[in-house]
Amino acid sequence: MTKTSNDRPAAPRGPFSRPLRIRDVPEKTGLKRRIEASAAECEAIALDAGLPAVLSLAADFHIAGRASGRFDVTGHVEALVTQICVVTLEPFDSTLSQDVSISFALPARGDQSGQGKQVEIIDIADVEDPPDPIFDNTIDLGAVALEFLTLARDFYPKKPGVHFAGVLAGEEDKPEPSTFAALERFREKP
Repeated sequence: MTKTSNDRPAAPRGPFSRPLRIRDVPEKTGLKRRIEASAAECEAIALDAGLPAVLSLAADFHIAGRASGRFDVTGHVEALVTQICVVTLEPFDSTLSQDVSISFALPARGDQSGQGKQVEIIDIADVEDPPDPIFDNTIDLGAVALEFLTLARDFYPKKPGVHFAGVLAGEEDKPEPSTFAALERFREKP
């Protein structure tokens, strides 16, 4: 992790970085921002993600400041990528699309050791995700786009129209027998 001028850790930069200073976000209206990857960035993203190619990547965001230094980022990310079919091993192009909703906040100051504090046990089902930390007063919208693009990926992609059934066993696709057909075996014959 790199250090900033005031020795606070800065967020690491990846293959697609679009830093946004939080002071540039208007307090009342928030900020709309569209980001797109260049051809060189698409190549770097593909290499980093283990994809044969990323042909395009774009994201539309709305960044809104909230109380107590919290910032909400919402929007949509979309990319055209080349993937390898896990059944046929042939490359194919597909569109990955994902809605974005994430919150950021400045890290709390003070005692970070946790010593001298009581531990409270909470049911995590009742608690929303804590906001991601803001490093160096900056939110990297490129990193947000890549994070949500990863959520949109199918890590076992299949070409349209290709199915696993029959391919692995070397058989033709056969319809599944019904549940009642299995019960028929237990029926006594007269």
